[in-house]
Amino acid sequence: MTRKSGKKKPGPKGPHNAKVRGRRLQLRRVKFVRAYVAGAGGVTGNARAAALAAGLATTENSAGVRGHLMLRDPVVVEMIERRMLAIGSTKERFLEELGRVAFLTANQIHEVEQAFLKGRVEELDDATQSIVSGAEVTHDRLGVVRVKVHTHDKLAAMALLAKMNGWVGLRVEVTGRNGGPIENVLFVLPAPTRRVVDVTAKRLETP
Repeated sequence: MTRKSGKKKPGPKGPHNAKVRGRRLQLRRVKFVRAYVAGAGGVTGNARAAALAAGLATTENSAGVRGHLMLRDPVVVEMIERRMLAIGSTKERFLEELGRVAFLTANQIHEVEQAFLKGRVEELDDATQSIVSGAEVTHDRLGVVRVKVHTHDKLAAMALLAKMNGWVGLRVEVTGRNGGPIENVLFVLPAPTRRVVDVTAKRLETP
């Protein structure tokens, strides 16, 4: 008499399993896009934060990887563009909002602090309001009110703005003949001062 093993054999990898995996992937895409385009403060436009908010990762490092992979998915890119249009966020508006965060100043932060202290937050202009992700108002024992302003990530906004404008990612490598060192460089100056300048580079000889 043979005993039956309690372990279940894995099911066949057929069309049904492929459909299940496809649905799960699409669900992850939808959650990520929803958080990336219209998430809470500090999440919108931040791939790492969007991956965490969508439940795609549990750590900052893994979230960075997941977010990066999502933005390289052409389906996700198309979904982001469609959702931005659906909520009235054109590319120009998106770049404008990124620019506000990327070029925020200390004076703006001071204006926000004063607005919270005086209860006049609604008087802040749109550009200044855009940089704020949150604020903490506390009172000490002497009754002094302190305001701590949280802003969106300036460096992350600058990096994303540079990527969207194509300012990064370009690498140009210049070599001489057959990949060797450059020996002669010709500079052609524009008219009317056009002339040819021959610059001879010195070779570095190793001892």
